[in-house]
Amino acid sequence: MRYREVEDVSALGPPIADHLADATVFVTLLISILFIAMGRFGRQRWLVHWGGLSIVACLAYFFVVATDAV
Repeated sequence: MRYREVEDVSALGPPIADHLADATVFVTLLISILFIAMGRFGRQRWLVHWGGLSIVACLAYFFVVATDAV
C-alpha cells in the first residue's frame, strides 16, 4: 500500500506483525519435516537436504527470537 507524500511515514508501524512471522516460520518447519519424510520415502536426496536446511533456518530464527538477540 502506498502512502501519501504528506503522510508521516514514521507513524505507520512495522510492515509485518511478530505473530505472523512466527506463524510463517512454524508452517515452514512443518513443511520441512514433510520434505524430509517425502525425500526419504521417494529416495530424493535433494528434498532431504532442503528440509534439513529449512529446519536449521527455522531453529535459528526461533533461537534468535527466544534469546531476544535482535
